[in-house]
Amino acid sequence: MLIKIMEPMVIALKLFESDSSILSSVYSHFKNLIDQINQIECDFSNKLQELIIRRWEYAYHPIMIISYMLDPQFLEKSKNNGIEADGYTEFTTFASEKFDHEESVELFAELVNFRNKKSSYNNEIIWKSINFLNNPSIWWQSWPNSKLQ
Repeated sequence: MLIKIMEPMVIALKLFESDSSILSSVYSHFKNLIDQINQIECDFSNKLQELIIRRWEYAYHPIMIISYMLDPQFLEKSKNNGIEADGYTEFTTFASEKFDHEESVELFAELVNFRNKKSSYNNEIIWKSINFLNNPSIWWQSWPNSKLQ
């Protein structure tokens, strides 16, 4: 049982502390870790859950959920795991702090088009190429006119 608890924690912490980790992967692994820890039933599970959540709250930055939503590898998963509303809220808050109102609105519309594969993001070949590129930074170069870069 200890291995079942420790393994996902070690993976998430290594990702978080690495210089080469992608924020969307860190977000994904921490969310998976929290889900896995919530399923464990033992004498100390409540304390363990509390420690993991406290660490997450300390480390979390809104750009993590935004990068998760913009990572093509996690697009479908992020639509199905209930984070879309939180992500949109974080995105609009972040954008309004960094950009003027008009540009924030344009960026949000661009995000919605991206997530729905509409407008300039309607290219099946580019979407399928993520399975071969395995790097969202390289993949995003396929959209040179995107305002989301």
